[in-house]
Amino acid sequence: MKFHVFGLDGAPNRLLALHGSLADGQSWENFADELGVDWQVIAPDIAPLSAEEASFDAICDDIAQRLYALSPQLCEDEYYCQELYCETYDCPPPPILLGYSMGGRIALELLQRFPDVPISALVVESAGLGPDGEDEREMYAARSREWAQRFRELPPEEYVSWWASQPLFETQKSLPEAVRERQRAARLAVPREVVVNLMLGVGAEHMHTAQENKALLRSLHRSGLPVSYLAGEQDTKYSAIAHTLDRDNICPVHIFNTGHNIHLEAPTALAAFLRDLT
Repeated sequence: MKFHVFGLDGAPNRLLALHGSLADGQSWENFADELGVDWQVIAPDIAPLSAEEASFDAICDDIAQRLYALSPQLCEDEYYCQELYCETYDCPPPPILLGYSMGGRIALELLQRFPDVPISALVVESAGLGPDGEDEREMYAARSREWAQRFRELPPEEYVSWWASQPLFETQKSLPEAVRERQRAARLAVPREVVVNLMLGVGAEHMHTAQENKALLRSLHRSGLPVSYLAGEQDTKYSAIAHTLDRDNICPVHIFNTGHNIHLEAPTALAAFLRDLT
């Protein structure tokens, strides 16, 4: 798995960012600029070129190994020595883990498989929590098969236009034309086989159940790990998930005045939110 790195080694704050569908790690570059020089952003290309590579097990294993490598000073008693770190920057804390949409699903599944992975906080941005039951699991599977077939059959220009036309992305039509053109070019650059493999391999039908992931979030929050679920107010589907998590006291939530893609539509507000976590 290729990892893009934005910012310099020795930055006092680190973010490991997982992208959504029809994107790659490069999609975090502009947000990294928004965070500034005090941050290093590490962003993988989640780009399986075979069906075998396109599974939560394989993808989560790659990301976990990177997270362990980022915190080689991990020991039985503590993740890092804060005082030593503040004096020398030789021993940076584990990164914040941020997953957007598909990347948020991967972040949840990563922590289901590797509960001790070294992170300093978990931020889930606009991501589903998994199926409520077997009927919903099959519904998700049927949708994934239908969408994968569309990606196989249509020219990239057509399926990228179809993807952008979904109601989920309606708010992005008000973004500056240069931003929209950059996003379209990035979507077109993702190889067709990667899009199909991810659609079939890491759809919601392969996740733990919503109940299991709610239990995970509650457990992580109660353990003292900063956990946040983020959604855009104009994204009715995922803001409803956020309100449910808040109502049931599962974990803290934060609602932004934006749509589905917070780091694209409201980067300044999201950057301020992350700075408050450190």
